[in-house]
Amino acid sequence: MHWLRECTTATDEEKAALRKSLRDARRSTKKARLKRLGELMPPPDRKVTLNGLLELHYCPDSGSEYTVIGNSHWELLCSMDSSAESVQLQVPIMNQAYGSTWVSANRMAKLQILIHTAAGPVRPMELWEVLITDVDDEFIV
Repeated sequence: MHWLRECTTATDEEKAALRKSLRDARRSTKKARLKRLGELMPPPDRKVTLNGLLELHYCPDSGSEYTVIGNSHWELLCSMDSSAESVQLQVPIMNQAYGSTWVSANRMAKLQILIHTAAGPVRPMELWEVLITDVDDEFIV
């Protein structure tokens, strides 16, 4: 085995063609590997239970300063739990949810949450303040 640049039997044109084919193969391999990685990884099984009734997927450690629930999930919780109440905020709160996504919240609620983790369930002692937004993705902790 020897280095391509030290090869005495290959011409400059053959060396250039080999470099190009290796570069193209490496680029296509990376793309295929990344695409398959997303397909092979199991979906995260992170769940949170709200007020002991509604179980949702959640997004942990998103960089968000607040815990956020989407309006459709809030309405679903209200239909299951008649004691769930929200408070209208005097000033809307802008919050960076994940990545560079910004959401606006006009309402806030206090909920009892139970976070299901690999180590077991975690229940904060106090009620958790949650912003209610129009973005209906995962529950953001």
